[in-house]
Amino acid sequence: MVGKPQITKWANPLRSNLRFQDLDLPRRNPPSTTRLRSSFICLLWTLSLFLLPALVFAGTGALPLLRHGKNARALGMGGAYVAVASDATGVYWNPSGLAYVRQPGITFTNRLQNLGTRLIDMAFAVSASSRLGLGGAMLYYTVDDVPVIDTQAQNIGGLTEKQIALFAGGGYRIDKTSLGVALRYASHQLKMPEMQTEGTGLGGSLGILYTPTKALRVGVVLDSKLVLQWDDQHTDASPFGLRIGVAYHAVLDLNTSLNLLCDIEQNHQLPLKMHLGTEFVIQDGPHAFALRAGLRDILLETRGADIASGILVSTTIKPTFGLGFRWHPPESGSLRVDYALNLEAVGIRSIISLAYDF
Repeated sequence: MVGKPQITKWANPLRSNLRFQDLDLPRRNPPSTTRLRSSFICLLWTLSLFLLPALVFAGTGALPLLRHGKNARALGMGGAYVAVASDATGVYWNPSGLAYVRQPGITFTNRLQNLGTRLIDMAFAVSASSRLGLGGAMLYYTVDDVPVIDTQAQNIGGLTEKQIALFAGGGYRIDKTSLGVALRYASHQLKMPEMQTEGTGLGGSLGILYTPTKALRVGVVLDSKLVLQWDDQHTDASPFGLRIGVAYHAVLDLNTSLNLLCDIEQNHQLPLKMHLGTEFVIQDGPHAFALRAGLRDILLETRGADIASGILVSTTIKPTFGLGFRWHPPESGSLRVDYALNLEAVGIRSIISLAYDF
């Protein structure tokens, strides 16, 4: 008779779904799980055949919306989230993290930005089996009435811009490793006096998470080039990207723990970046409180520019801070509230996320 696997926590008590099976115990999958596993592996392989050419022949360019991170918890830790993205926003950060989703969950994030812009996002995730998780997300950005000046220095009206990105993906766990894939659809609309144009495109990402010990996890994400095809036939694109993340979880005592995180980000023909984050967690029974801090977008190279490394780092880093609280009433789902404060050259940006696991 096969024994029941023991469930052990790996990380932050704020993420009750970060659990790993005891890998030394045997496990027999029911027929439905086996079919799901085979179908997902076939889907992953098929999508890889389409994504890999885009990864190899990626160019430069940018789609601003895709550079915005999701989730106030992640943004409060400097955007270092590739190795711990096992919630609904994993479809954006690292789709392989969806394999560790245990309960259906939803996340809503709102960013209060200046200059009349608005950026919000929503994400959801479900557990299809003990090893397979699925998720989706939407990013929405809009700005209205930006003044348009002609060659005679006359205001001829306002510019309206709208960007939408949709994500869908899944992650599957095999022993200490999980694999994931996600598809991305983007739409960029511009409306000015006597002119309206729109560009749309498809892209994808491949992710992997490896957990060598209960305290250490490593994540890798490859983002393909996403090419926008505009109505006037010109193109714009977000570049191919590679991101590697490491997370270390230290248990300080029975009720406190510390998470240390580091991401290295390389986009095609752009400078190498680093993101650093830390999270201190205090747990009181089923509830938890977290303090967070980080450094975002630390440039590690100049790409030929004549800038001293010290000046480069000091003038490009963006400090971040955050708070988090999880409330878990008996015999009910858990509610999480996260807040992040990002200090940037354009000003202070506040981000708040609400998440509920059913």
